[in-house]
Amino acid sequence: LWFLLLAGSYFFHCSFALAQGQGSNFDGSTLDHCSFRLANLDGASIRNCVLPWFELHGGSANAALFDGSDLSFSDFTRASVQFTSFKFTKLADANFHLADVTGADFWEAEDTDLLDGFSGEGAVNLPLEGDVPISGPPSKHRFIPPRTHGVSIC
Repeated sequence: LWFLLLAGSYFFHCSFALAQGQGSNFDGSTLDHCSFRLANLDGASIRNCVLPWFELHGGSANAALFDGSDLSFSDFTRASVQFTSFKFTKLADANFHLADVTGADFWEAEDTDLLDGFSGEGAVNLPLEGDVPISGPPSKHRFIPPRTHGVSIC
């Protein structure tokens, strides 16, 4: 089992493509324009970091902690971030196109209205409608057609 202990580090235009960084610690680091394309960051701690243009395209960061980090312009396209914590993060213009955010926590995340390609399906604490936080998965708030209740529309 490999893990990285890079807390407080500074990286600029680096590639960590295909890295196996499960459980790594990047707390307080600056990773400017760094690519983790197809990398595995499951369980990693990436809290209070500056991560402009961070790329996890097609990678995995399940149960990772991004709390308090700046993820502006980041790319999570096709990434798996299940049960990941994005509490108090800055997400301006981040791309979550086709990302799996099941159980991901967006409590007090900033600029969620500026996310690109984000459906929010399965995410929790995501203010999608007028900054009213959702207290559970959107599936609990889904519209149920009348026929499901045995009432005919026709």
